[in-house]
Amino acid sequence: MSTTRRTLWRLRAMLTVAVAALFVTSFWLFQGVHQTADSTAISAILEISSVRQALATADRAAVETFAGVLEPGTTEPDTPGTGVSKPGASEPDASGPGASKAGDSGPGDSGPERPTLTLPAEQEYREQIQTAGLNLAQAARDDVADDVPGRSDDLQLAQGMLAVYTTLVEQAGEHYRRGDGTVGATYLWGAFRLMHHDEQGILKTLDDAQERQWAWLRAQFPSTWAMRTATACWGVCLLTTLALLCGTQLFLRRRFRRDLNPRL
Repeated sequence: MSTTRRTLWRLRAMLTVAVAALFVTSFWLFQGVHQTADSTAISAILEISSVRQALATADRAAVETFAGVLEPGTTEPDTPGTGVSKPGASEPDASGPGASKAGDSGPGDSGPERPTLTLPAEQEYREQIQTAGLNLAQAARDDVADDVPGRSDDLQLAQGMLAVYTTLVEQAGEHYRRGDGTVGATYLWGAFRLMHHDEQGILKTLDDAQERQWAWLRAQFPSTWAMRTATACWGVCLLTTLALLCGTQLFLRRRFRRDLNPRL
């Protein structure tokens, strides 16, 4: 067998092996990514992140709502015994943390009731709470980490705590509406602490639930080192295949005087 023929057979064998290895490593890497992406745990993780962001925004909006209600010229309690608001004042409505009326009719006042005014921060609070509730319910349905050590009812607990939180905010709004700012501030502080407590707050509970989902993923699907190994093997096979193709092209060019070999 001539030297040229022997070299061509060797190049062909090496290219075949390199392409086969590239296919195997590509399939290995694809399977790891595909299985992880298809898991409902990924959906739960994303939904919990959305819930956390929505609740943080809602809590900030609630505080801003009450701050806006208490600003001078924005709202003041009715003058005792008259039922008439001071000029430029608006009274918080119990339906939301900062819903307010431009002038509430007192006893014996036959005048028409003025329309309810809604502060921008209050509208944001309501929207974010609604979004958080929907995403939290969906995350509870997608929860697959029941067998992970730790609390298995984090999301259900967060749902119950969220109901308590909204009740506290509504109670704060009711007391502000009555002109009892001290009690209203107490309820608002309780809601804030329930949301942000370092060990038992709603946000901490959501973080724990999210960590359980990640722990389940790490236990069920390829570990971090395995994915790194698959990626590294795929990269080596790809570079080896390209190097063999380039080497074969150069050999054919020198041996047969062909600038391009499309069959490669």
